[in-house]
Amino acid sequence: MKLKLSIILAIFTLSLSAQSLQYKMETFAKAYSGKNNQKDTIFQMQISYPVFYGDTSVGQIANKMNSTIQTAIFGEATGGSNELYNGFLQIVQEDEDSSYFTGYWTYSTDVSVVYSQESLISLFLFHDEYLGGAHPNSYCVGMNFDIRTGEPIVQSDLFIPASDDELNRLGEQIVRKEREIPENQTLSEYGYWFENDKFLLNGNFIVKADGLNYTFVPYEVGPYVLGYTDVFSPLKILNI
Repeated sequence: MKLKLSIILAIFTLSLSAQSLQYKMETFAKAYSGKNNQKDTIFQMQISYPVFYGDTSVGQIANKMNSTIQTAIFGEATGGSNELYNGFLQIVQEDEDSSYFTGYWTYSTDVSVVYSQESLISLFLFHDEYLGGAHPNSYCVGMNFDIRTGEPIVQSDLFIPASDDELNRLGEQIVRKEREIPENQTLSEYGYWFENDKFLLNGNFIVKADGLNYTFVPYEVGPYVLGYTDVFSPLKILNI
């Protein structure tokens, strides 16, 4: 079965509203060096993300995209970076003199624009933190938008109906090749946690100029030691 993208052609047709949509990067960086600055840095936060804007024709579109992005970053912290920082700072200040505090803590989120083609834009959110414990933790999220509407673009918007089985088959082939997993070894024997040993793409992807890149984060389908699992599907494989 050959795959074919079912993106509406209008998505790749330059529209006047798309032309007037712009963005600027918002950056936040703060560090805490203990009470009265008497210690080396024991907590640091860095956050960077695009803020979209434009004339009145795209105001609602920009607001919709900004809301989606900032919810992904801040969750219920409606006060944004400052509220998030102050919340963690309070915890650090309460615990910094205790014997179990293992500073320094770090909290970093970066949202970058990885692809923009006329009416489609793809963003990559990477988050990394160390807040005590055995090791740092991180995750990433792909966010794709139709900038004519501000609506997210998901896998079902891109591919023809009933293509999931073929996408998953191709995805498993790519993972087996990258990880050098032989055909006679099951994914669970290798260490993955796919239910019923059936490989399923997770919908966490970004669009690139030459294909789609899906990412499974640590603990999502396998133990921490397996790290990230990237599934890059070139356009030539998808027959686009």
